[in-house]
Amino acid sequence: MTGPISEIMSGLTEALAVGSLILGILQCFFGFRLLRFWISVTGFLLGLYLGRTISSKFISEPRYAPWLIGIVCGFLLCFLAYRIYLSGVFIFCGLLAASVIGMIPFPEGRAWKVVLYILMAGGFVLAGVLAVKFSRPAVIFITAGAGAAASVHALALMKTNLSGNADLQKLVIAVLFAAGAAVQFLTTRRDA
Repeated sequence: MTGPISEIMSGLTEALAVGSLILGILQCFFGFRLLRFWISVTGFLLGLYLGRTISSKFISEPRYAPWLIGIVCGFLLCFLAYRIYLSGVFIFCGLLAASVIGMIPFPEGRAWKVVLYILMAGGFVLAGVLAVKFSRPAVIFITAGAGAAASVHALALMKTNLSGNADLQKLVIAVLFAAGAAVQFLTTRRDA
């Protein structure tokens, strides 16, 4: 693919990588402080998706109706996730852990895909339970780790020195994780 479409796609990929990098850094260093915001956004997106998907099975006209129902469901779930804080913590931290596990490269094949899904489900439940049981430290470690991994993944997509260098990627993730966790522990209250 060459020409203007290729340039647009390349620019879009770069913009998404920069956005992912910014969100990853915010998550790494301010994840605990931004937790209620992220919980609300996750609740909205989940409600939007479920509301639109389910209503589109029953309502076909007008074509915008499933989207409107999805938006209403999104706002309802956003409000619920914000109000029912610990269930939001469970879901949010579980999704972060599952997404990090999903980044692990596995060999091709159906059996490996099943193993990956089992690990993602186990990581979701384990991270969710730990986040609820030990809210502050668990959220800090999970958000710092997920933010560090997302940042390095974004940097690798930008064709930086991290591209194709797995050892350097692991080192940068470890340094970002340690720095992000330290900043979050130092800038949040113990009783939060």
